[in-house]
Amino acid sequence: MSKKISTIFLTLFLVGILSVSCSNKDTTGVGDGNSTGSGDGNSAVDSSKGIEQFNGNSYVSAQSYTAEQLGGTGYLWISVKDGKVGISASADNANEPTYEGYFPVTGSGTDYSFSTDYYGQANGIEGTLKFSSDGSSVTIMFTANPAFPENLLNINILCNDTIGAGDTTKGIEQYNGNSYVSTSAVMQSQYLWVSIKDSKVGMNAGSDQTSEPSYQGYMNVTGYGTDYNFSSDYYGQANGVEGTLKFSDTSVTVRFTKNLGAPDEMLNTDIVCNKKQ
Repeated sequence: MSKKISTIFLTLFLVGILSVSCSNKDTTGVGDGNSTGSGDGNSAVDSSKGIEQFNGNSYVSAQSYTAEQLGGTGYLWISVKDGKVGISASADNANEPTYEGYFPVTGSGTDYSFSTDYYGQANGIEGTLKFSSDGSSVTIMFTANPAFPENLLNINILCNDTIGAGDTTKGIEQYNGNSYVSTSAVMQSQYLWVSIKDSKVGMNAGSDQTSEPSYQGYMNVTGYGTDYNFSSDYYGQANGVEGTLKFSDTSVTVRFTKNLGAPDEMLNTDIVCNKKQ
């Protein structure tokens, strides 16, 4: 880490911050084959486009449900491919199932409606899809579904983007373009900002949560998927700052295991940061 980056750590942590809660959603894109968590696209859903802008995205329900269509208790999966939607189920939220077919939907931007046959019954399954403003999640509501009990009809079922949660075949580059900012000031009315650019990580302090500061340098990390390690020099001392980054679909948790510019109580403490919209 350069001397300038080290100075940032010294400024932020010498006073002994006990914890930092950070907020954000990425300034990245959706659809057209790009993961919403990858940071490769646009910052928001395009209201002039249809479901095709989510092509390549897969989503899984945030919790399990019990229904005949889920084969007992399982997780609901949604896939967008070739401008159509597939819905299936799996026993867990890690292994994406096979989709028996994809059906068209109507709508644009974030809001869509669907109606498809169920074992020969015309329009047996109906409902709506509402994507988040950055495409990182979709909320599905079934208004009709013969395989679902009544308690699962007309309720919101939140499904999160599985790609955004970290592709285990890729490294930190899948988060390129993402920015994060703390939900509260960390010291002297300063907010902590984190940036991923060119497959490196930058950190700096800003005076507010809306104006992203300039980053004086970026550091390398190692790892893949959701989990990364960093180790960098501190004022010429090798590996003076060390720690980990753990990404979720909407956040990154920073933990310093060593920081010569911070008091001991700052070490081994989770610093949760959510993506900046």
